[in-house]
Amino acid sequence: MEEYEDKPLNDRIVSRMISSLEKKTRALKKQCDHKDYYSNPHEKRLKQYEKLREFLKFDVNVSLTPENNALINGKFVFALNTNRWRNVNKWVWYKSYGPTHFLKTYVKATLKSQEAQ
Repeated sequence: MEEYEDKPLNDRIVSRMISSLEKKTRALKKQCDHKDYYSNPHEKRLKQYEKLREFLKFDVNVSLTPENNALINGKFVFALNTNRWRNVNKWVWYKSYGPTHFLKTYVKATLKSQEAQ
């Protein structure tokens, strides 16, 4: 049985992480400008955090796992790189089109702005 530490994220934390990664990405692009091919791990992480920001628009609890996957409501693990998801204690991965599709279809989450109405 998997145990994940539940540290909830909010928009302010994710925005800080995104801004620091954008700086690192720009610096690495400038440093490797003369190369034809190079790896930029900061871009990959930046895309992950932008998907996390999408999760924060909905009324769900989101935290990061040690593998940099998103833990949603303590029940679902969402792979930020591949848009695949699974239940916490199961090992079968399912496909989705993205965070919004996953939340609306499988978690039945609502947007925070719609909940207030």
